[in-house]
Amino acid sequence: MPRSVKPASLWLALALILGLGLAAPVAYGQAVALRGDVIAQSLAAEGMRVRILNGPQAYGPARQADDVKARALMPLVLALTAHRLAGQEVLGLDDRLTDHVPDLVDDPPFTVPLLVRHLLTGSAGYARPPWLTDDTNAKILEAYRAPLRRYLLALRTAGQVAQDDMVGWAVLIAVLERVSGQPLANLISTEVLNPLGLNEGDIIWPDFSSPTARAFGPLLAARITPKAEAQLIRLLFRNRTDGGAPYLSADGFTDLTARVNVQPHPLMSGRTAGLERRLIGDRWALVLPGGCHIIFPEIDAAFLIAPGQAGGCEGTQALADIQRRDFPSSDRTAALAQARTLPAPKTLLGRYAPEAGPAAHLSARVDQMLRSRSIAHRAGGALTLSGVSAQGGSKQYVPVAPYAFSAGPGDYAVFSRYRLGGYAEISGAFYRYTGLIGDPRMALWPIPIALVILLSAVLHWREQTAPEWRRMARVSVVAVGLITLGFAADYALWPWARYQMDWPWLVTLWRIALNIGVALALSVVLYVLSITRRGLLPLGAKALWAPVHLVLIAPAALVVFLCLVALGLAGNF
Repeated sequence: MPRSVKPASLWLALALILGLGLAAPVAYGQAVALRGDVIAQSLAAEGMRVRILNGPQAYGPARQADDVKARALMPLVLALTAHRLAGQEVLGLDDRLTDHVPDLVDDPPFTVPLLVRHLLTGSAGYARPPWLTDDTNAKILEAYRAPLRRYLLALRTAGQVAQDDMVGWAVLIAVLERVSGQPLANLISTEVLNPLGLNEGDIIWPDFSSPTARAFGPLLAARITPKAEAQLIRLLFRNRTDGGAPYLSADGFTDLTARVNVQPHPLMSGRTAGLERRLIGDRWALVLPGGCHIIFPEIDAAFLIAPGQAGGCEGTQALADIQRRDFPSSDRTAALAQARTLPAPKTLLGRYAPEAGPAAHLSARVDQMLRSRSIAHRAGGALTLSGVSAQGGSKQYVPVAPYAFSAGPGDYAVFSRYRLGGYAEISGAFYRYTGLIGDPRMALWPIPIALVILLSAVLHWREQTAPEWRRMARVSVVAVGLITLGFAADYALWPWARYQMDWPWLVTLWRIALNIGVALALSVVLYVLSITRRGLLPLGAKALWAPVHLVLIAPAALVVFLCLVALGLAGNF
């Protein structure tokens, strides 16, 4: 060692270097320091309890255990686990499901094969059971007995539209357990909790006995601590383990947080391989199911909204206003430029029904009809949306790009390019084009009127002019009885029979009865034609109204048939 350098000076320099290193702030990518305390006060003034994460800082009221909903966070946990296994080459995101769970998923010819990526993007197209909601609790889960395979009703082509798909997440759980050879709890401890410095107790797993509860319990009844919630959300900012190593590869992290797999329009919400990417105000954000977790990765900020009294997360508009005022400006030029290259539609007309997912049961389809809206747009002009409130009324939207319209900040209507506007996103809600068959005035309300007219054939029960009159009356009564029985059973009992009791044979039984009724109703038309062609009209006073009655009965039978076809009942067993 040179004499000019004293050992004491070396120790002092080393201490300064270590001290500066330990005191240096943690790098959070492109973190932008927000006025978190001011924003928290502004949101509190709006009646919202919001925890704000901004890089390593946190503002607002601390999260309580009841604020943390596993329903919102478990899809993220499952997606992280899938990406970790993909990084280890244990699982491929483009693997066919039949390669891993052939006992659950079929692979019929001439169809788009289901991939692991479809499960992550929510685009597998599975129907959502009516009782499977964000509020489903452990008691409800235990009441249903059907195995997971019974829920796999694919009503839409895979990869076509992305929505929050709880059935798809349950299938992903089965895939993860199968490829890893571990129970889900052990797998998540290894791949998620331990790397993030969390304990096994930060996720409390339920213990269920029924097949349905075992399939969906991890999604709906697990408990996650506020500490684990914050770590999971911050992982979307920084992509690193508790020890500082990368949690996912750069490509895997991009696939999870930024690379959009399904997006019907450049300004419409899209899906990455695990998350929803939605426009909040003027900035793209990642939104977890339920809308209570809104994450802006590019500025390392997240808003954790406490559920309201009704269980939902309201106040997105207030958050949009605040982020426009207090966040750095966001540039949507690229998305707008891409949208403006699309060919403009000549018209957008017809009925659009709100849809949380494909509906396999009658009550859900009827509910969609009753909440449908009417759209009217002519080329180059404004778009008119009717039914914007319970009192009716309409709203005008001005065009900002082909298939995209705005009625003000945060209030927009964007239509998919697919099927020339076949899907729409209106102020954050998803809609599907239904046309005339989705209009309750065309496909629902005529049914009871037509059944009453058809039943009125009983007036000819004892007609002596010809036996065709009496046969028509008897056939009409039986047809109305079978159709009413089948319709009522499908509306009220379908979920109970298929999922709770696991009796698919009962559904088939009443569908057969309903379709026999439809066939009998159509035979009434043949009776009417036979009577009129052969001139078998009654004499006396009845001759004055019987022909008019026949004119009403025949169309009524056809109306019943057409409406039941529109509702997906006629011809469906």
